Amino acid sequence: MKKKYLLPILMVCQITFMFGQISNSEKERINCENNLNEGNTLANDNLKGKVRSYKSTVHEVVSNSDKLIYKTDLRRNHVHETFFFDINGNVQEVMAQYLYEPNTQIEDILIKNVYKFDSNGKNIEEITYKIKDTISTLLRKEINVFDSTGKKIEVIKYERNDLKSKVIRKREKEAIIEYQYDADGKLVNDIISLKYDGRGNEIERIGLNSQNKKVKSTEIKKYNSNNNQIGYHYDGPIGNFKCEYKFDANNNMIEKKCTSKTGNRFNRYEYVYDNYCNWIQKIETIDGKLDNVTLRVYEYR
Repeated sequence: MKKKYLLPILMVCQITFMFGQISNSEKERINCENNLNEGNTLANDNLKGKVRSYKSTVHEVVSNSDKLIYKTDLRRNHVHETFFFDINGNVQEVMAQYLYEPNTQIEDILIKNVYKFDSNGKNIEEITYKIKDTISTLLRKEINVFDSTGKKIEVIKYERNDLKSKVIRKREKEAIIEYQYDADGKLVNDIISLKYDGRGNEIERIGLNSQNKKVKSTEIKKYNSNNNQIGYHYDGPIGNFKCEYKFDANNNMIEKKCTSKTGNRFNRYEYVYDNYCNWIQKIETIDGKLDNVTLRVYEYR
């Protein structure tokens, strides 16, 4: 249901701690490995325990003098997300509430993504709806096709009920090549060349001109022994830049440093955890200045 708000609207809130929260130092005394997931969306998202759902909200930091104060300012683009998981730990549905300002009033848009998985835990379908006045309208649908070994070989994309494009993945020598075709079967856009390491992590992505195979962009990724991405290098139409990432013992990112010809950017992240070793508060600092806080509220099975 669309809501309209008169400007300006500002909510100022103080973060209070709930029962069951633990600090980063206290977390080190808890054996987080007892709550690990494996082979599902919860594992991919670094979530521990039997999570049924969680809600995530991002807020701008106002002050950090004595207690952390944040605000929800409806004059800024904004999103609140709720994730729901099935009994196998795979994501079933994501509800995203977007607050944006097209003119002089704030509008409230609700987007719902619905996911389907096969018996092997592969994501075979994603459908996106826009909800307005309790009525759901189909926006797009994406179908993933896998071979007998579990490798993705085809992606079929629809806008509403019309076929939009089809991506065919073929192995050529040491790389996986993606070819994208339009609804009429015509090759469109660039060809994508992908390479993976032995653990299935994407380590190289090269954009090639579909006509002359000339390189248009290159992306290189590096990982640590826990499969966390610790390095990224991009060279293409939007510039040339590098990023380095650091993670804590719980595999959550604590630093991100990006450098380019136009400047540098340094992000730091601090966490507060619950007793399942899932973070419930993340504070982001950008170039030494407090910027935002993300709050999560979990429901466990």
